[in-house]
Amino acid sequence: MKVNILLCDTFPGLLPDYIPSYVSMFTGLFTKVDAGTTYQVYNVFDEHFPDELYTDEIYLVTGSNAGVYEDIGWIKKLLAFIR
Repeated sequence: MKVNILLCDTFPGLLPDYIPSYVSMFTGLFTKVDAGTTYQVYNVFDEHFPDELYTDEIYLVTGSNAGVYEDIGWIKKLLAFIR
């Protein structure tokens, strides 16, 4: 299984000590389900998006301090990618 993590924020300083990073929280979860899971992280808040959408892969959109209705370029691009 391949999980593409569309990272929308990193929440610096807000995670508890036992969670090294926001990405590690998700990779740890999926690895418990399938130890053979592979990951690709896209920092969409820095406008790094997948080149293509593959229907046989999983796409996880993370949370963010920014709201979906805010007039921010990467949010508009993410909404277009999801659609």
